[in-house]
Amino acid sequence: MIRLSRAFAGAFAIALLGCPPEKRACDPTAAANATPPQRLCNPHSVVLVRHAEKAAVDPKDRDPELSEKGRERALRLATLLGKTAITRLVATEWKRTQQTLAPLSERRAMAIDVRPAAQTNDLVRELRSAPPGSTTVVATHANVLPMIVRDLGGGTLNDLAPDGMLAETDYARVIVVSVGCSTSASVVEMSSD
Repeated sequence: MIRLSRAFAGAFAIALLGCPPEKRACDPTAAANATPPQRLCNPHSVVLVRHAEKAAVDPKDRDPELSEKGRERALRLATLLGKTAITRLVATEWKRTQQTLAPLSERRAMAIDVRPAAQTNDLVRELRSAPPGSTTVVATHANVLPMIVRDLGGGTLNDLAPDGMLAETDYARVIVVSVGCSTSASVVEMSSD
């Protein structure tokens, strides 16, 4: 005859039956009095990037192309995000944001939704109410990106310039904001370097 220790017998019962034999939750009548399980939250994700490095051109040119370094970063972003289940790509009307998402757009065969930078508040409202489980990638600007994170409930980003914007040389941040499970959002930062 095999004798089992009480601890082993209890662990075996948990593995086999799902709960220890001495717990009332295992009583068949306990199910009628149990509270219903909580529904799992299904947030949606917003991936925010600043446009990649722009070409050095005439300072009067407000809409420069990406530099070679910027085009390389755009390719790295496409590699980084290329296997993500993206449902929407958004860029501003400026060439540099659209060119930042162009390799990802090509890889995923998705059009880029162009939204005016001046209508960021409208975009934030749309992002807040995106469908559960969706993922939107937004290419924007140094002065707008921190505001979008904050307005989505993600708080204030670390290491901002004194004016509250991304530093002039800060092109590598990839910020993922999970929205929809509470009034605050969770924020994960990665790098495209």
